[in-house]
Amino acid sequence: QDLPQIVFTPFEVLSNSANPEVIIPIKLKINTSGAVINDCFLWNLNETLITPETHAAIMSQELDLARNTESSIANQIKDQIQSYKDLLANPNNAIIDQFLSNEKEFHVVLDISANIGEDFYTDKIEWNLLDDTYTPEMFAKSVCNDIGLKPEFETAIAVAIYDEIYKFKRELIENPQQVSQNMDSLPFFNLINPDDASKSIVQGLRYDTKKYGEEFSPTVEKLSEWEIEKRETEKERNLRRRKRETLRVVSGVTR
Repeated sequence: QDLPQIVFTPFEVLSNSANPEVIIPIKLKINTSGAVINDCFLWNLNETLITPETHAAIMSQELDLARNTESSIANQIKDQIQSYKDLLANPNNAIIDQFLSNEKEFHVVLDISANIGEDFYTDKIEWNLLDDTYTPEMFAKSVCNDIGLKPEFETAIAVAIYDEIYKFKRELIENPQQVSQNMDSLPFFNLINPDDASKSIVQGLRYDTKKYGEEFSPTVEKLSEWEIEKRETEKERNLRRRKRETLRVVSGVTR
């Protein structure tokens, strides 16, 4: 059944555009007719026109999915939206924002990965959480142009960056004491000299003088679905291990 045409009034469009954008990554895993459909995209947390139900209806029609699948898609989107709203509403988030308000830079190292079919992309980059002049979308487009990735990778890489950023923010919100510890390690993360004009765009740095870029370099491999799942599982395991080590360091400093 065809969906009714979606029409918004000029006032609705203007009201929606007046809200600041808060971009979050959405990942879907849809089981239908014995097959699994994986999808990812970016969502504006302050979006008022397109609802999860509307997106699910359009997606279900385009892919000719069953009616019960439509509700599953909408619920997955709503659950993730609520999770990010809860994260940003955490009282510790305001404390961290206040602490960082006087800082010019707050650098983190992101391990990112994304796949389209059997093409598995991995990368390690440095990202300044306080710089919004160069977005994950812009970085993803640049990477795809530089190494000749198919256009679908633009969204996948941007989603991966946002996902890693929010994982790091969640760790800070759950353990605010990590903020000062991370600030102390800034020189290790290549603190940028704002007077250096050659570094006017500093997001996504792969500057590594210790190992000459051995770890900070993009790679694309052909992997099976099982191999991709294994890589992602290992990545999550390593992240949990590093988190435990960081917490031990922080607890030792704060004693």
